[in-house]
Amino acid sequence: SPQYLGAGTGGVITYSSTVGGPCVYGNYPNFSYWYWTQYSNFVYYDPQGNAHSLGSYSFIYNPSPPCGPSTSSSYPNVLTDNSGLTVTISLSGNSSEPMQAQVLTRGGKVLNPEFVNSSNTSQTESTVYDRNGNEITTRACLKNVNRGRIKELH
Repeated sequence: SPQYLGAGTGGVITYSSTVGGPCVYGNYPNFSYWYWTQYSNFVYYDPQGNAHSLGSYSFIYNPSPPCGPSTSSSYPNVLTDNSGLTVTISLSGNSSEPMQAQVLTRGGKVLNPEFVNSSNTSQTESTVYDRNGNEITTRACLKNVNRGRIKELH
């Protein structure tokens, strides 16, 4: 599994996004179409690079909708992987990154991870050989984050 390095002390949450809709609103013949964004496939990478899935949790961003679902309410996701972590995703008020997250550790420490859209990736791969002829392949992925770039090692 990938490990995120250099992502700061709060870790990283990866996710994917899809466009939902449309729903139709208005009166005939002046119908309009409305779309929203749904975020899913959340995985929290703690500062040590360990992956923690949020399972089937999804977050809908639909500000001021004339139709369709409302923006998701925040609620704590208590992870079931024995890590003792609780991840809460909520609305940030920033349209370019509408989510914010807080992670509460078993010991009571609060972490503020950054978000990475897992579809925004550029990847390079290289192969080298050691003196015994063993092939060693490395992959490095660069992903955009809110405050710079981080490196992902597979």
